[in-house]
Amino acid sequence: MGMRQFRFGEWVFEPGSCSLHRGSDTAVMEPRVSDLLEFFLLHPDEVQSHERLVEEVWLGQVVSDEAVRRAVSVLRRAAGGALSGCIRTIYKRGYIASFPEPAAAAPFRQSPERLISACDASLLRCVSMPYPGQGRAREALDCLRSALELDPRLLEVLSPAGALRHVR
Repeated sequence: MGMRQFRFGEWVFEPGSCSLHRGSDTAVMEPRVSDLLEFFLLHPDEVQSHERLVEEVWLGQVVSDEAVRRAVSVLRRAAGGALSGCIRTIYKRGYIASFPEPAAAAPFRQSPERLISACDASLLRCVSMPYPGQGRAREALDCLRSALELDPRLLEVLSPAGALRHVR
């Protein structure tokens, strides 16, 4: 299955890690801002009202108009302002996001070394928390699935003997 990524213009967005990449440049966003970007990428060129954003991104929690405006502002400034031209305010209606290329979800692929590092980080976060929560556990499992799809021999790395060599 693997983790998803979205490509637009020169950018690659990885929702699972809340990161936006262009070449070697990486910007890590706070989770709510990352969720907002993912929502806009899944609904390009559609006007999104405050109410719909609250329902879909904040999961119906009571939030102020200012919280939504702040998240949009932070998103626009992400990656050195790379998204400022992608998200427009529609007066009295909400926001609309347009991206340089059609946003498309694709299987997440990366080098084995980077994938092992990401898996290590996900697993360490997951096991270090008393109750890691469904999102963290899912992130760690998705990472493991991606690693095994990339190269089944990575199972050796994740075995108890391999874990001692590779997990720091």
